[in-house]
Amino acid sequence: MRRISTSKRSLHTGIANQIPETVVIGPSGGGGERIDDTLATYEETLSVILDEIVAAAGDATVVFMQTYNPFSLGFAGVVAFEDASDATVTELNQIAAGVAAARGIQVADAFTP
Repeated sequence: MRRISTSKRSLHTGIANQIPETVVIGPSGGGGERIDDTLATYEETLSVILDEIVAAAGDATVVFMQTYNPFSLGFAGVVAFEDASDATVTELNQIAAGVAAARGIQVADAFTP
C-alpha cells in the first residue's frame, strides 16, 4: 500500500477545493487495482513486442532500457509521492527485466541514479 500526502489547497476564487490529506494507492485504496491491472497488461504487451523484436533481430544483440522515474526529483524519503512513484517504477522494471531475461535480452538500467 502506498500513501501519498497532499496539502489542502484553495482555488483562486476563494472557494475551498477539499483535497484529502492522504490519498491511498494500493490494495485497499484508490488506484491499487488499476496499477496492478496496468502492470499485468504491460507484461503481456511487452512479451509480444519483445518476441517480435527478437524474431526480427537475427544475430543482433537486443538491449532493453528500463524506465526511469520522471517524478524523481531527489526527495526520496521526504516526499511520499516520489516514494510511491519510485515503488511503481521499480515494479515496472522488475517485470521488464523478467520478460527480457526470458528471451535472452540484455537489460540496461536507466532507473538507478
